[in-house]
Amino acid sequence: MDKEQLKAFAKEIMAEMNLSGGKILKLIQSIAPKVDYDKGKIMVQVKRALIGQH
Repeated sequence: MDKEQLKAFAKEIMAEMNLSGGKILKLIQSIAPKVDYDKGKIMVQVKRALIGQH
């Protein structure tokens, strides 16, 4: 998956989760390759990161 596809994929996930912002985009882009681009796993990891942040 190239950079543009990864960015579009990340934005799609952000739209599903009603999130916005550059930090979230970079977070998803860093998590995605580690979990083989599995949307469910990415969403769980993002939720965990956001909960840990607050």
